[in-house]
Amino acid sequence: MTTKKKSSTKKSPVKKTTAKKVVKKASAKDSKMDIAVKIYEEEKKKKGFSRKGCILRFVTEAGLTKAGASTYYANIKATH
Repeated sequence: MTTKKKSSTKKSPVKKTTAKKVVKKASAKDSKMDIAVKIYEEEKKKKGFSRKGCILRFVTEAGLTKAGASTYYANIKATH
């Protein structure tokens, strides 16, 4: 009888980013959507506004996934 050895694959440590910049300005009750709207408005004011840059900030500052950030962007763009 042979026993199977569990493979010891090490996962690279993933650095979790949080909404440090925006959360400092936002209250504790702000949702991810509220944070995303603030980011969108800040980005829209910039001269070099891009969808890619906005989504990147959603991911890093609001804690969204890439797919979620893309959805939030589309929803915010439709309403603003």
